[in-house]
Amino acid sequence: MLASSESTLAAHPARQGPRILTIGAGSQGHAYAEPITRLHLGSVVAVCEPIPFKRSEFGQRYIWGTHCSPLPYEEFEDWKDFIAYETTRRERVKAGEIKEGDEEFKGVDAVFVTVLDEMHIHVIKALAPLGLHIMCEKPLATSLDDCIDILGT
Repeated sequence: MLASSESTLAAHPARQGPRILTIGAGSQGHAYAEPITRLHLGSVVAVCEPIPFKRSEFGQRYIWGTHCSPLPYEEFEDWKDFIAYETTRRERVKAGEIKEGDEEFKGVDAVFVTVLDEMHIHVIKALAPLGLHIMCEKPLATSLDDCIDILGT
């Protein structure tokens, strides 16, 4: 739960700008989400985080607020869960089952990757086929071979 002195930034979502998924709700995830939300440069609309407390705290602060529960498409325990969700969502849009513009079925435009350094390559390579804008914290990868592998994606 948020401390009483902390305000939630989720109460004032951006009207314009990219819809952003944050993968990793640690200090770096907060470091990117806070100014984006505070300055209304975009909307943080989903979070992937395996630790329930961190996921909840991040979501309350930037996505669903302190008085609401998260919707199924706003939180994911694992980044692989998001990949599966997004793949299925796109298939349903293509099949005409749902409309892209419907609020509950909107996708994301960009992803902040703020997971452990050694996981960067796996997350980036899984996201790349989706065609999303990807911002990965430094280092991009932990070896030159992994950097070259990402370049080829």
